[in-house]
Amino acid sequence: METKVNSEFHPCQYCQTLCKGLQCRKCHFETWEKKKGVCIECSKEFYALKPDGTKKQRCYDCQISYNQKYIKNCPICGENYHATAKDGRTFDKCYKCYQESFSSCENCGKRCLERFSLCRDCHQKSKDSNEFIDEKDLKDCKTKDCKNKTTYTFCKDCYTNFNFVNDCLLSVCEKCGIKKKTKFSVCYDCRE
Repeated sequence: METKVNSEFHPCQYCQTLCKGLQCRKCHFETWEKKKGVCIECSKEFYALKPDGTKKQRCYDCQISYNQKYIKNCPICGENYHATAKDGRTFDKCYKCYQESFSSCENCGKRCLERFSLCRDCHQKSKDSNEFIDEKDLKDCKTKDCKNKTTYTFCKDCYTNFNFVNDCLLSVCEKCGIKKKTKFSVCYDCRE
């Protein structure tokens, strides 16, 4: 089957100058320049235009090595996702599956991790009200002259009001509960 060659001059579809093809030589090279890109990895020129009109950032070889380093299949849904960010953070599942790993708090309806039934705020309120703590597990706060009960060494008020910067030098007397920045188990006054 013979193909017909158009030997008649007609206007270029872009600049209206006379040519024999779909576009003139000048417009052809301008279009090619717009489709070219420079790889951000190896600085090599390549055909970068995607079908949707955007441009690729990497050439084919650099994109393959980038995918091997940063892109993985999600273990839950099997979709591709960025498993390693450029700043070094790693992710064990895609964003969609990460979002689905949340559930609603039983009390307030806020978002919380699926393995928890209460959000952070409701959990803290329940701890403060001792709703889930058995009375026999509570003990006196180790701070001298504090009447609060707690499951820890210090109650919440004493812990937040005390400066724990030098906690390696901090000791609490086992008898009277006084705190001092020296190493001891029983203070000097209680030893006598």
